[in-house]
Amino acid sequence: MRRESLTLALVLGAYFALQVLLRIWIGTGLQLDEAELVMRAQEFHWGYGPQLPLFNWLQFLTFKLMGVNVAALAIAKNACLWLGYLLAYLALARFVQPGRAAIATVGLILLPEIAWEAQRTLSHSVALILSTSAFLFALFGAARNGRWRDWIALGVIIGFGGLSKYNFWILPFSTALALWILPPPRGWVALSWGRIGAAAMAALAILAGPVLWIAQHPDIAFASASKIRRSERAVLDLPFLGGVAETLQGYLLALILAGLIALLARLWPRGGAPRPLAEANAVWLRKLLLAISLIGCALIAVMMGVADATRVTPRWLIPLAMPGALGLMLWALEAGTRRAGQVIATASGIVGIAVTVGIFVVFGLKSSRLSYDFAPLRAEVSGILAETASPGIERLTGAGWLMGSLALLEPDWPVKRPPPLGPALAPASRIVQLRASDDGAAGTPPQPAAVLEQSRLIRVPDRIDPREGMGVSLEVWRLP
Repeated sequence: MRRESLTLALVLGAYFALQVLLRIWIGTGLQLDEAELVMRAQEFHWGYGPQLPLFNWLQFLTFKLMGVNVAALAIAKNACLWLGYLLAYLALARFVQPGRAAIATVGLILLPEIAWEAQRTLSHSVALILSTSAFLFALFGAARNGRWRDWIALGVIIGFGGLSKYNFWILPFSTALALWILPPPRGWVALSWGRIGAAAMAALAILAGPVLWIAQHPDIAFASASKIRRSERAVLDLPFLGGVAETLQGYLLALILAGLIALLARLWPRGGAPRPLAEANAVWLRKLLLAISLIGCALIAVMMGVADATRVTPRWLIPLAMPGALGLMLWALEAGTRRAGQVIATASGIVGIAVTVGIFVVFGLKSSRLSYDFAPLRAEVSGILAETASPGIERLTGAGWLMGSLALLEPDWPVKRPPPLGPALAPASRIVQLRASDDGAAGTPPQPAAVLEQSRLIRVPDRIDPREGMGVSLEVWRLP
C-alpha cells in the first residue's frame, strides 16, 4: 500500500471513529432517519417504503453483527463515509499522482452535505455518497483496464448504486454524455458493446428483486414523490422555471465552498515558482469530472422544468456535487501541489474541526431529540405489557420516531412497523398508542368503535436540561 493511501486511510479512519464515539456519547435519542432505520432495518426485505433499500441492507447487516443500538447506527453511517472517501481517492489515483489524489479527495469535506448534513441527519444519502465514489472507481477501472470483470464490476456497482437513491441514476447518464463530448485520450480501452451488455446484465440482476417489489407496492414506493412539487414557486411568472432556478440554486449551494477554496488555492502566491505541467491524463480527468457535474445539473434542470416540478435540495445533487468538487480540486492542484495542496488541506482540516465542534455543541451541550431519556416511558410500557399479558397487547403504535426510540431499547417489543413490513392488527386485540402531548390527535380512537381502557401522561426527560423534554400520552385501546 502506498504511503499516501495508508496515511489517508488512517487520518480519515481517526476522524470518523471520533464521530462514532461522539454520537454514542451524545445519547440514545434518535433522529427521524435513525428511528426509521431501527423500525425498518431489523429484517431483510426487497423494499422498505419510499426509500430504496441499499442503506437498510447495510444497516441490517450491522444490526446482525452488533445488535440494535446507537453504536450500530453510527458505525454503519461512518463506515460508509470512510469507504466513500477511500474509493474516491482510489478512483483518482488510477490517473493522478497519489499525493494529488489524496488532497483532492480530502476536499470532498468542503461539500456541506457530506461534511455536516451526513453527520447531522442523513442516512440513505450516505449510501448515495458511497455509491457515487464506487461508481467513479469502477468506471475508471473499466476504462483503464477494459477486462470483462472490470465491466461486470461496473454493472454491479451501478445496480447497487441505483438502489441507494433514485437520484443516483443521473450519474451514469451524465457520464455517458460527458464521455461522448470528451472522448478518452490514447491509452484508454475502447468501448465494446459486449462488455457494455455484460455490465447492463449485471446491473439488472442486482435490480431485479427491488424493482419487482416496487411494481407490487407502487403506492408505498412512490409515497414521497410529491416532495418535488411546490406549485407556489415561480420565476418570471413561469412556474416551470421554478424547478430550473431551484436546481441551479441547489447546485451552487452544494459547490460554493469547494469552488471558493479551489479558486483561492489556484491563485495562492507560489513565490515565483513556475507552474508545473499537469499530465495529459490528469487534465482530461479533471475536465471529465467537471463535465459530468455540469451536464448532470443541466439534465436535472431540464427534467424539473418539463415535469413542472419545483423543489430541489442540495442533497439531491450529491452525485453531481462530488465529481464537481473533485474536478475543482484537481484544477486548483494544477497550479502546484505544494502551495495549492496546503490551502486545500488547511481548509479541509478547519471544516473537519468545525463539524466536530458543531456536533458536540449542537447535540452534546444543547437539548435535542438525541438527549431525550426514554427509560421512564420504557418502564411504563413494560408495566402495561406485563399487566395485560393475557390476552396481551397486539401492537405498540405511534409516531415513527417514538416507536423507533422504544424499539432501540426493546427490539423484541411488538412495535407496529409500517406496511408492508408487518402484519395488520388482529381484530379484538388491545394496542398501546403513544402520542406526543402536543399532538392534537391525542385521545382520538385508532379505529372506529375502539374503547379507551386507560390513559396517562408520561414525562420523557432531557438529560441535558431537565426543564426540557416532552410529555407522551400513553393510551391503551381495545379494538372491536
